[in-house]
Amino acid sequence: MPWPARHRTALTVALPGVLVAAAFLHPAQFHLLWPGAAVALLGQSLRLWAAGCLHKDSEITTRGPFAFTRNPLYLGSFVIGLGHCLMSGLLWSAVLLPLFWAVYHPTIRHEEGFLRRKFGEAYDAYCHQTPRLFPRVPPRELLRTGFSWSQLRRNREYEALIANAVAALLFALAARGG
Repeated sequence: MPWPARHRTALTVALPGVLVAAAFLHPAQFHLLWPGAAVALLGQSLRLWAAGCLHKDSEITTRGPFAFTRNPLYLGSFVIGLGHCLMSGLLWSAVLLPLFWAVYHPTIRHEEGFLRRKFGEAYDAYCHQTPRLFPRVPPRELLRTGFSWSQLRRNREYEALIANAVAALLFALAARGG
């Protein structure tokens, strides 16, 4: 497994940590807090939807957000990162967004290899129909989600939800000057 794939959770936590620290050192633009929070909430909502549909390693999930993109969890993480950059109010934070691709591209490639070995032609067909990251409009029948709250808990997405709520609170404190 590539290094970024093994450490993506730590790296994903480090980004808002760096931004929060910088926002406290250089008080953030409060007017960007709410738009950034809305963007981060959109990304977190996508992650919640995807986690409630995903059955890791047991099937190729093709419904719900997986009908739009093969990697809705990672797309959601990117959108959250964008929201964190906005919440920080620090213009230079946008240079951190390409780090997303540096971390997630090798992760996605590694996971695709695993899924290709496990599911073979069925996964290849899914790849042919569904873009890797940037969404497309899927056939209507694929929008039926198969969402399950118990599946969301099994996938432990509540951990990301809590972490993002804490980050938003810290950004709000920084925007108010501590």
